[in-house]
Amino acid sequence: MPVMNRRPWVLTGILLGAAANTMMQTVVATILPQVVEQLGDSHLFGWVFSGYLLMSTITIPLFAKLADLYGYRRFYILGMALFLIGSLLCGLAPSLPFLVLARLIQGVGAGVLGPVSIALISVLFPGDVRGKVLSAFAAVQMLSNLLGPVAGGFVTASFGWSFAFYMVLPLGILSLVFIRFSRFREERPDPPELKNLDFLGALLLGTATALFI
Repeated sequence: MPVMNRRPWVLTGILLGAAANTMMQTVVATILPQVVEQLGDSHLFGWVFSGYLLMSTITIPLFAKLADLYGYRRFYILGMALFLIGSLLCGLAPSLPFLVLARLIQGVGAGVLGPVSIALISVLFPGDVRGKVLSAFAAVQMLSNLLGPVAGGFVTASFGWSFAFYMVLPLGILSLVFIRFSRFREERPDPPELKNLDFLGALLLGTATALFI
């Protein structure tokens, strides 16, 4: 299959991943009262939000750089896998501390997916169509923001709050399949060895960002 013909499949995977990621960012506010009522530990209420926000923010610089060096497709798959594992663990959470930990994992996945999705679009789509693709990406995010609370409330009322986390799994799995099996060439220079990367600088930047947030 020529590379040109693979682009629609890659774009479909990216848009499905964006929908799953964005819906999860908004659905938690709808279901958290039921979660706290069932699991208790209400003093950890805020960490369900802030833990996800912190991890998804402080990991962006590190993983964005690693993806530049070692391949966007590889890190998209890693990010989506972490996001799906975190979503599954959120739904299985027996306590609020466990849920907070699962949200941290989910946040790391989201921190990978955000910049890598934009990078994939920039690499695979030429300038004359890139604007349209980015507009579609933004439209999916906006629509998912609107649908997230509605879908989360309906699913929680019908099946329980755990299924509000599970509902993004089909979207994420499809996204993972599309990206995994849509092979495309990424032109990049030979990456340096991991030991030569500035991990201390990444740690300091992430810590400063976390303190600021």
